[in-house]
Amino acid sequence: MRVDTVPPALITAQAALESGWGRSRLAHEAHALFGERAWRLADGVMPLARKRGAAHVARAFPDITASVAAYVHNLNTHRAYAAFRRHRAEARLDGTLPDPLQLAGGLSAYSELGPRYVAKLRAMIRGVTRDDEMAQSEAPPPSGSGSDATISDQASS
Repeated sequence: MRVDTVPPALITAQAALESGWGRSRLAHEAHALFGERAWRLADGVMPLARKRGAAHVARAFPDITASVAAYVHNLNTHRAYAAFRRHRAEARLDGTLPDPLQLAGGLSAYSELGPRYVAKLRAMIRGVTRDDEMAQSEAPPPSGSGSDATISDQASS
């Protein structure tokens, strides 16, 4: 149950939501895409809008890959995301791919917003999935279908 994939639509939506579409200061300075926390200043970057009395910092990463790996590890191991893992395991037992919208329901503990966070995350997933489906339907025909030859023939004449 603790070693399995996380659907790309969920990763993308959560990174976009947590990092302001990659525009946040923490995304740029610390490669922090998922709002993960650390408890020692040496392990992160001080958030500018941290609540008074809070002891956390934003966890910093050497690169984006490390940020994604830590996020997946967090979902796969932290007790707060047991429902996420349970939904994923149930899908696997049914022989289906885990549904990112259903998995999002297991992430209410990811944010202080709780159920409102899940609703925002699901809205993001719907947008990411729709954009991905549109991109696939608008993709150019595969190489060798004849359309490439027409373009290159016109360019050479």
